[in-house]
Parts: sequence; C-alpha cells; structure tokens
Amino acid sequence: MKPTISSFVFLLSYLTKFLFNSLSFPKVNYGGAGTGGSRGKIWTEDEDAYLVCMMHRHGYGQWERIRQEIRRAWQFKFDWFFKSRNAAELQRRGDVLLR
Repeated sequence: MKPTISSFVFLLSYLTKFLFNSLSFPKVNYGGAGTGGSRGKIWTEDEDAYLVCMMHRHGYGQWERIRQEIRRAWQFKFDWFFKSRNAAELQRRGDVLLR
C-alpha cells in the first residue's frame, strides 16, 4: 500500500506535537510566590519555570549568564518585562522561588 499525503501530514503533525511537548518547560505552580503588592507586573509561571531551569543549568549565582540566556530565548521574544530584568532583579526572584 502506498502512503498518502494525508497520512504523511498526520504523522508529521503528531511528531511535531510530541517533540514540542517534550521540549517545553515544566508547568510549575509556585502558589503565587512573589505576587505580593499591587504595583508592577506579576511574574508568569512560564517566566518562573524558565528561571528555575536556567538556575539549575548554569548554577545559582550565575545571574549575568542567566540574564543573557533570557535575552536570547525565543519563547520570550516579545516579553519585554522579562527580557529587561537585570541580574539583581533575577536574583531577587530566584530567592523568592527557592523559599
């Protein structure tokens, strides 16, 4: 039996979904850590998960390297709040998440 275009498209979409789900960052519920106060923007779960993953990859205290990773990350291409955080702000958020 000869494979059809529709079966190929189905297989390709299935593999794409599988790869995308296996490469995405874990969804972690931090119980609203760091949402205190009504001023400023609240950090999202995706930002928190990415920060925790980068702290694990590069090590705690490597804030400048983590900041550079965030600026290069395609997931946050239009998230100017997250991309504009400096090393001290990332350290503060990392400390809140580790508590």
